[in-house]
Amino acid sequence: MAYRLCLLVAFLFQMAMVHQLAASPLELQNAELTLDESSGKLPGWRADLKTMELSTVTTDLPDGVDSALRITPTKSQKYLGYISQGIKLDGKGGSYLLTGYIRTEADGEALLEIKLFKAGKELKRIDSSRVTGDWQKVNVPFEAMDADSLQVLCRWKSGDAQVGKALDFAALSLYTCDKSLAIIGDSTVQDYAINSPKRGWGQILKERFTPAIVVTNYAVGGRSTKTFIEEKRWEAVLAAKPDFVLIQFAHNDSHAKGRPESTDADSDYREYLIEYVKEARAIEATPILVTPPHRRVFREGKLAKHLDPYANQMRQVAKELDVPLVDLYAMTKEHFEKLGEEACVALFCSESDRSHFSAEGATLLADHIASQLPTVCPALAEYLNKK
Repeated sequence: MAYRLCLLVAFLFQMAMVHQLAASPLELQNAELTLDESSGKLPGWRADLKTMELSTVTTDLPDGVDSALRITPTKSQKYLGYISQGIKLDGKGGSYLLTGYIRTEADGEALLEIKLFKAGKELKRIDSSRVTGDWQKVNVPFEAMDADSLQVLCRWKSGDAQVGKALDFAALSLYTCDKSLAIIGDSTVQDYAINSPKRGWGQILKERFTPAIVVTNYAVGGRSTKTFIEEKRWEAVLAAKPDFVLIQFAHNDSHAKGRPESTDADSDYREYLIEYVKEARAIEATPILVTPPHRRVFREGKLAKHLDPYANQMRQVAKELDVPLVDLYAMTKEHFEKLGEEACVALFCSESDRSHFSAEGATLLADHIASQLPTVCPALAEYLNKK
């Protein structure tokens, strides 16, 4: 008995170490972006000091960050400006995640970028979202394919308007990841630019996971279960072979009959949901269905039931096919009606918009999903932040 217990402890320790290694940072030199005090250069990074000035920022930083690198372009550049670092890979592929913080002055624009190479030939570029304004954390998830090296780049917009404008980068990390999660859906789920009043829950939910899992939000506004497939967006998700897929559609499916995105809840909407589930499972991914959130449409203190048939059908498919389900429709009905119509306005991007969420509203949805995932899909529990 004692021998078996020792074996079990050893196995659990080994698995813990494997997971720890899978989520550990790669050898990204000088990820803190600190300058050499004597030379003013940036050790570990390629930086053309003829076209930029480098300095260190130690105040007004994101929580947990001690310093940042300030880059001030001194000359107009025809192409995107950059600093870069090369890293060797083993050519065996794998999932990775680059993260960091970016801030720009005035109308400056900056981003993080990965370039993948094989035998000196560029295979692919993967960019983060572009940042304008105050500090924003950005993520660049990517698959290494058969690349034997990569470049990490901090980049900024070219042109005369960028000269003299401060561009700040901080706290870079490059992780290997052992799992991947895809999110698909419509405008209530998608990513938005930092200066947009809108936020999708997928955009917020990504921050609820640890770096051990690559989370990619494929959601696009205006799409339904039907058009997401017709436009071959689902095909691209399947080609990426995620381990998990979060699926939410209905807002555009419910549009007027005759519109190209429209579906009937009890016929083609149901059939498309079944197709998503079966095709996800065919690539050994775990599908997770998410019922749509309510629109902010009240009738005598109660929410309208426009999406009832779609939420009910998704619940039915989940039950029939034994699919994990997060019920946003039920949660938002209870929460919105408790708040009342007037108080709900803050959860949406404007008083006149009754479908799209503000950062506060998207955070409410994302936090609910994150709280439910360990129960409906225990395999994802270890990848969620414990906060």
